[in-house]
Amino acid sequence: MAVALTGYNVFLRDMNGALAYILAIGPGTRWAFSSPPDPHPLPRPPPYTRLRASRIWRTFDLLVNWRLINLPPSPPLPRSSRIYLSFLHYHFFYLLYHVIASDILTYPSLRLMVDYPSASYTAFRLAVAHQYDVPKIGVDALIAISQGVATYHGLCLAWHLFALLGIGSGLWIGEEWPKISNKPHLATSLNEFWGRRWHQLLREPIAFVLSFLPFTLPRSLYILTFFLISGLIHSPLFYAVTGSFNFPAFISSFFIYGLGCVLEREFWLCTGKRKRVGGPLGVVWMWIWLIGGTIMMVSSFWKPESEFLMGQIKESINSSFTHIIWQWYGKRY
Repeated sequence: MAVALTGYNVFLRDMNGALAYILAIGPGTRWAFSSPPDPHPLPRPPPYTRLRASRIWRTFDLLVNWRLINLPPSPPLPRSSRIYLSFLHYHFFYLLYHVIASDILTYPSLRLMVDYPSASYTAFRLAVAHQYDVPKIGVDALIAISQGVATYHGLCLAWHLFALLGIGSGLWIGEEWPKISNKPHLATSLNEFWGRRWHQLLREPIAFVLSFLPFTLPRSLYILTFFLISGLIHSPLFYAVTGSFNFPAFISSFFIYGLGCVLEREFWLCTGKRKRVGGPLGVVWMWIWLIGGTIMMVSSFWKPESEFLMGQIKESINSSFTHIIWQWYGKRY
């Protein structure tokens, strides 16, 4: 199924194919040749209990439940003090928040892409650095962070939208839609960023693949393999946008992320498990690795992505409320 729908993704070369690929590598593939586990009892019944018990709903839930929420080996869900409507209000508020935050925070980089169009990231980087008299590494940091911000808010936006639809349908309860991320900007190390604060959508699918490796594999090699597989999984997702798998760029970038995590672990072991990377120096260390790995990936698919997205970017800029306010402010003053 995973292989077939990956081919479907390549054939369509659009986001419908990418969505099919996403579903294929989720929990539905995990239980293709075995019976799925029984879910834990829910802390409260959903409005439509009989429909939820149907085989159709169960099959669909297995396809989309990437995080194995309320499924072994995940623990049972605790009961929340929120009521039905408060869950809907919560997800609606954060849906609006991520729409607004994404619009504001990604506007500078999108504006630069429109003002300095170039098929080469090197040429774009040089032009922006020269125009604004900033170091080229500053341009790298802006583009890399903007990519991360767009990914973070995009995932959170989609998650809260799906939560609204799921809870509103009466087939899911609010407890089944926990936070997808935990304030990744507050992380002070790579292991904290990737292990506890960034989204964990791929943790279970990748862990399932790695479960076939020997138990004697050193922990450092396990971490590196985890990130390499993550790079392989991410690559087809961008095929719909770039028209290229670009495996070397994704593998290299995710290898950099994994190597940083391994070095942090080695530091912890070398200090007799008394010190961990953290604090202000840990923040600097973390962002150096994140920016370095991300900019390597972004620059590699800059040309196909810029060609494919430039029209959409211009439309997004013109419809952006940040752009509208900026234009109004400029005309007024």
